[in-house]
Amino acid sequence: MTYRALVVADDLTGAMDSGHEFAARGFDTVVTLVEEQVDSDVLVVDTDSRSASASAAERAVEEAIDIYPAALVYKKVDSTLRGNPIAETDTAIAAAEADLALVAPAFPATGRTTVDGAHLVDGVPVTEALDDAGTPPTSHLPTLLADSAYPVATCPIACVERGSEAIRASFPDVGEPAIVVPDASSEEHLDAIARAVAENDRRVLFVGSAGLARHVRL
Repeated sequence: MTYRALVVADDLTGAMDSGHEFAARGFDTVVTLVEEQVDSDVLVVDTDSRSASASAAERAVEEAIDIYPAALVYKKVDSTLRGNPIAETDTAIAAAEADLALVAPAFPATGRTTVDGAHLVDGVPVTEALDDAGTPPTSHLPTLLADSAYPVATCPIACVERGSEAIRASFPDVGEPAIVVPDASSEEHLDAIARAVAENDRRVLFVGSAGLARHVRL
């Protein structure tokens, strides 16, 4: 079967949080920890790869996307960027055969926002707000993603606030796959981002926390 959406999460908490956002909107949603085909609109797979090596995380993501065909793939990442966000995003782009990856880990309801490319926790750069082994080397998303195999474009707050048409205009021309990093500091911003994708005809990989999942159109 082909799912309406496949969510690939790197831990169980994230899987449950993102699955809840789809279920709350009436989509039949199942969270699974094992390889199984189930009848649902949305399947959420926990790869348990947040603390894994980059190569192990890549294998887990590729396997999940290969096993579960879906019209839309959502790569759930930690809202504080812990884990293997670059390796998993690059792998998901290739496995999903995406033309574009839209990376928006903001979750305004929990104080996670992205402004001028900097990812913040309650207004503080994530590298200063956290102090653990999983803290990313930089809070600036475009800089963090510079190690990606794909080119990175941005869409600052001023662009996002102009709405979905302006956001779509920030998408690179059709060609090789690319990554777009939009700012987002409110639910309205995330909704405009999701609407921009819904109004375009390219295959887009969503990369975000449970915040963006709340607004994705199926």
